[in-house]
Formats: sequence, C-alpha cells, structure tokens
Amino acid sequence: MLNLLTYPPIWRGLVVLLFAAASFPIAGVWVIRLNLLPYRFMLMHGAMLGGAVGLTLGISPLPTVMAVNIILVLLADVLSNRGRLDAGLTTIFLMVASLGGAMALLYGAAVPAQDALGLLWGNLFAVSPTEIAATILFCLGLALFGKLYGLRIQAVIFDRDVAFTSGVDDAAVMRALLIVIGLTVAFAMRIIGALLLDALLLIPAIIASVGAPSLKALYRRAVLIGMAIGVGGFILALLIDLPVGAATALLGAAALAFVLVTHTFFQKELI
Repeated sequence: MLNLLTYPPIWRGLVVLLFAAASFPIAGVWVIRLNLLPYRFMLMHGAMLGGAVGLTLGISPLPTVMAVNIILVLLADVLSNRGRLDAGLTTIFLMVASLGGAMALLYGAAVPAQDALGLLWGNLFAVSPTEIAATILFCLGLALFGKLYGLRIQAVIFDRDVAFTSGVDDAAVMRALLIVIGLTVAFAMRIIGALLLDALLLIPAIIASVGAPSLKALYRRAVLIGMAIGVGGFILALLIDLPVGAATALLGAAALAFVLVTHTFFQKELI
C-alpha cells in the first residue's frame, strides 16, 4: 500500500483530504448547533446544480458550485428574512428547484453518466493542482474565520436574541456562517461527492457532541474525529479498492453507529 503513495495523484489526494478533515467538521458544528440541516440539504442540491452547470460548460465544477451555493444562501436570506417567508419552505423550494435544474441540464447537455455520477460520489484522485491549492487555502480560511469570529458565533449559538441585545449583529453572523457552510459543501462535493459529504461535515460533529463539556472542546473533538475518519477512510479505500468517498462514509457511519449504541447504555447527551 505504501508504494501507492509514491504516485502524485495519491499523495496529493491524501494531503487535501487531511486539510479537509481537519477543517470541515468546524462548519459541521455550526450546522448541528444552529439546526441548519434544511440549509444543508438545500446546499447539497445546490452543489449538484453548480456541478451540472460546470459539466455543461466543460469547466471545473468547483467555481460554479461555489457561485450557485452563494446565490442560494442570498436568495434564502431575501425570501425568508426580507420576504417574511417560512425558512423551511424556502429551503425546500430552492432545494427542489436546484435538483430539477441539475437534472434538466445534465439531460439536455447529454453529459456522460460517469461525469454525472462523479458529482454524487466525488473523485479525490482527479482533483487538479489548482483545486488542491484552492481547497487548502479555503480550509485555512475556514479555521481563521472560526478563530476571529469565535465569540460572536458562540453568542449566536447560545441565543440569537441575547446575542442581538449584546450588540452582535446576529443576522450578519448567520449570513456569513451560511455562506461559509455553502462553500464548505462545494469543496466537500469535489472531494468525496455530494451524497457523501456528511462523512466529513456532520458525522464528526455529531460524534464529538456526546459529552462535550464546552463549545471549544466540541470543536477540538470534531476536528480530531474528522481527521481519524478521513485518514481511516483513505487507508480503507486503498486496502479494499473502494472510492475514498465511499470508504470514508462507511467508516463514519460505523463510528456513528458505535456511538449511538454506546449512548443507549451510558445515556450521554447527543447533540
């Protein structure tokens, strides 16, 4: 197996996976603690629409996925906050519209099935050097954002009304968090696929939430668990010849199942 690491696509894939596994769970903590799962589903389908746009245009799907997810976040903000529509209904509408648009584009442009499936399952070893550099920079930026705005984010997680009365612009913080989460989904889709991105985004945060004494401890545990799942999934993929995304998802699911089973015995607080 070690001989495989001598191939540039393999070791480049490992490097980018390490950065992703060490940073994406931070965004996962925000999704879990702020109950943003409807937005996460919207952004996943937005990633598919953005990927379909990229494939239709014959370019890398990463920038188009980033653009589509930012647009969806801003649209959801306008419709739910300024248009006073229910946030859940808004995300469902945008989710269904994104999926329909993606399927229509893929069918109309006669995109090869293998390329279309790549949006769902990802292809870590096909990530270009430019995409690798962009992913690493984004991962560093994500960690820096969490560090610089940590107190404001913590206030919003605790209670948005209390945060507002304390002088925190909770609406702006939420908008920024959703944009960062949308970009995280875009990069995760390129690495392990739209259907499997929760293996690095949510599962580490869910597992880390069991018995975490503080938000700081939750971040730290989520990052460590994310790295363990990412590296373990990478090794598993090489050992049994599976796509990295599939192996990572299977390992993450097994880890979550173990936690759920032990939770029933020890009755620790989950999420």
